[in-house]
Amino acid sequence: MQCKHFGVCGGCTLPGVAYAQQLEKKRRDLSRLLRLEVPPLVPSPAEAGFRSKVAFVFGHTPQSPGPRARGSSAGRLVMGHYAIGSQRIIPIDVFPHAIEVPKRSVSSAYAG
Repeated sequence: MQCKHFGVCGGCTLPGVAYAQQLEKKRRDLSRLLRLEVPPLVPSPAEAGFRSKVAFVFGHTPQSPGPRARGSSAGRLVMGHYAIGSQRIIPIDVFPHAIEVPKRSVSSAYAG
C-alpha cells in the first residue's frame, strides 16, 4: 500500500515495506522487547483500511491564507502528523490505513 505522504510524514514507518516483511519486523521487535520467542503473527485480511483509531496533530501555518484558528492571528489551520524527526506539521488529506468512519469524520472537519 502506498501513501503519498510516506517519506515526509512521520505518522507511519512501514508502508513502503511489503506486508509480510512488516509482520516479520513486528514479530522480531516483540521478541526482543518481551525477551521471548514470539510465533509468526497472524496477518490481517486487509492490508489497508484497518485502523479504527487515528491520532492527528493540529496547528497552523503562518504563511498560508485560509480559515484561521479561533482567536488566533496565525495562518491557516492544518491537521496532520509531524514530519519525521521534527514538530513541523505535514498536512494530511489521505490516510489509507484508516477505516471509513475516521476518514469521513476528518473529511467532514475539513469541509466544515
